[in-house]
Amino acid sequence: MLNISPINNNNSNTHFKALKVATTRTFAHNSPIDIDLYRLRKEDQKFIETLPQKIDFKKLFPKIEPKFQQRWKEVFNYALNKAELRDSISYAAVHDGKLCGIITYHNDMPPLYLDGICTIPTEKNKKVPFCGQTLMYQLFKDAKFLKSKEIFLDAITDGPFDVVKLYERLGFRKDYSDGRFGYVPMSCTAQKIQEQLKNFSKYIEYTGVTPEKTDMMKFLD
Repeated sequence: MLNISPINNNNSNTHFKALKVATTRTFAHNSPIDIDLYRLRKEDQKFIETLPQKIDFKKLFPKIEPKFQQRWKEVFNYALNKAELRDSISYAAVHDGKLCGIITYHNDMPPLYLDGICTIPTEKNKKVPFCGQTLMYQLFKDAKFLKSKEIFLDAITDGPFDVVKLYERLGFRKDYSDGRFGYVPMSCTAQKIQEQLKNFSKYIEYTGVTPEKTDMMKFLD
């Protein structure tokens, strides 16, 4: 069963004890790509607060324009800020001992709302392939577990990548009924969630593990 209890930011101690919840392997490349998933908890508050100072997108991805570096950072910081809220659920992705992505969503009403997802380069100008898909796989798995009928999100339109098309490939549709500049509201129905879970399973091997407490700070060295 998934451990999806919310982070409680009343506890700001220095015990960094995220729960490792799954190992994944993607077979779409000649060399398998292994990514571990960690459920962030209340004890990881200091880890979350440390990340903005540790992750420098200008140094990690200098080949993109400064305005896109800044936008990427804004999305990253937004996901972290939302992770600090009591009703939020967050996961961190780790590849080869390095943090490579984070996702945050909340479930304070029947549908899920994706607050933010951001991949993190682990080497200069190099992201981990399929990190985003792996994090979305976890989101879709949680949606099924929580019996959510829909997932909502606001896709940015002024970032370094065309995320609207990426979400469309994952079963989301545009909803222009309530948008704001720089964003496109999108949603994914329960039927599409089921379809995408089947599709993810074709190229991502997901293995749930007995929750294992982990010091997340070691992935920032």
